[in-house]
Amino acid sequence: MPVGSFNKCVDEALSAGKISKDVADHIKKAQDPETAINELVGNLTRQKRETAIQSVRMAEAWENINKHGGTKYDGLIALMTKDPTGRAGYNNIEYLGRYYSGKYHSRMADALSRFRTRNIGLSQDQEG
Repeated sequence: MPVGSFNKCVDEALSAGKISKDVADHIKKAQDPETAINELVGNLTRQKRETAIQSVRMAEAWENINKHGGTKYDGLIALMTKDPTGRAGYNNIEYLGRYYSGKYHSRMADALSRFRTRNIGLSQDQEG
């Protein structure tokens, strides 16, 4: 489709209030309007998905806080750090952070060990 046709459609969508001025400007300035539109749609889809996932996680966290058995403050502390009462049946954020940090550090340790010098600095993995 010619660029002029895209500009006309974009102007009509903008005047009808179906797209924002920023979106219209982005499409008009793009060298390939179709690619720009596809990128914008992909970003919106990803943002909606991430928002939905975040909403589900927040609902799960709120449910865990409420079912803790103590006060809401105790439930929040159990979710954030550790549960001094032992009532929480879920992983806390601090524990999960340590788990993922250790997991990714172990992956990096393997990669870094390939590049460290050996034999008092006389040899090294040249291929790597």
